[in-house]
Amino acid sequence: MSIPLEIISHVFSFLQSDPTTLAICSRAHPSFSPFTECLLYADVVVLDDKGNIRDKKDDRQIFLASDLHKLLIDSPHIAKYIRKIEICLSSYHATGIAPILPMLLSLDGIFVTATFYASWQSLSAEFLNAFANRVLSLKEVSINYFDCFPLRLFDGCETLKSIGLNTWSGEERNENDSQVIPQALDSLSLFSWQPCSPYSNSMFMAWAKKRIHSLRFLLFHSSNGRAVNEVLPELLRMCSDSLSSLELNLSDGYHIPMDVDLSSVPHLKDLTIRSNLREDITSLDLRYLCAFPAIIKLLETTICLDNLTLKISNSPWSRELQFNLTDWSSLLTFFSRSSDKFRHIQLQLCHITSQTGPLIPSVDTLPQLYNSEIVKELLAKGILDICSKEWKLY
Repeated sequence: MSIPLEIISHVFSFLQSDPTTLAICSRAHPSFSPFTECLLYADVVVLDDKGNIRDKKDDRQIFLASDLHKLLIDSPHIAKYIRKIEICLSSYHATGIAPILPMLLSLDGIFVTATFYASWQSLSAEFLNAFANRVLSLKEVSINYFDCFPLRLFDGCETLKSIGLNTWSGEERNENDSQVIPQALDSLSLFSWQPCSPYSNSMFMAWAKKRIHSLRFLLFHSSNGRAVNEVLPELLRMCSDSLSSLELNLSDGYHIPMDVDLSSVPHLKDLTIRSNLREDITSLDLRYLCAFPAIIKLLETTICLDNLTLKISNSPWSRELQFNLTDWSSLLTFFSRSSDKFRHIQLQLCHITSQTGPLIPSVDTLPQLYNSEIVKELLAKGILDICSKEWKLY
């Protein structure tokens, strides 16, 4: 009896995060190739030819640009399987990347990152031209570790639904230059967001106003108080009737008073807040501060959330972590008295480690939290979930 193709495809889907096993299966029998290759190459990572592939750890297929180019020439059918590609640059030349992009006709998303911070325009003209030609038919674009990305490149993108940016470039131009109706976005991610100037800020807000009126997901990461208190509230007003998921980063541990009112977003259901512990340099016993007052003030403005996730990590600059349950008391008390506002709360305690060992000595704070009577009460109600995560740097 022959096995239905849908079942074979479903079985192989469980191996999607194991490219080594998928590659073995693709060579085991010719009939397996169509099922394994579409999973194996759906989401790949490519490094420019100056990069070191051994430095990149991932559960996806990882290629040097020249190797991927050769693979696509030898096996051109693989190009139709590649739907997303992460481009990791180690130099301004982006060696070997440009010839690949025109070959990926089924591509939906491009994610560009780098081992260095730079202006987008500092990259090679060959790469910039190849990217500009390819971006027109994409659904998702993310540009990380690069400043001053020219927003005009998105003018002709009729299919684009998700954008991720570090900073933007305020270019003086006539909006009537573009005859294409701007595509409304579903998702917008702003990483390490810093206002360049009042002029460029107004340019960006004018651009956003036409594109985020039906936004469903917003990621806003910034340690700049002006960006949090001026840019974020305005963005929330633009998409107040549609936004259902929001992620914020109070990255420096403690923060200036926030002027953000989440009651203006009535359909918000999922909220994620990231925060680093920060060393209190005025204290002799090396205690660490967190943005709990700012977090509480923000949560007081929420109406009702299905999911609240707090990701608390140790700071990369800390030397020794002495963490006390009293640091959590204000937050836990708030959860206890406001438990009717949250259907589920997850606390993620994140520790940063590297191949050479912990950057900061990890301290297990879970037993201390579980000893809290408030935590026991919230756990019994099924509201609270506590877990420990590890962020690995390579």
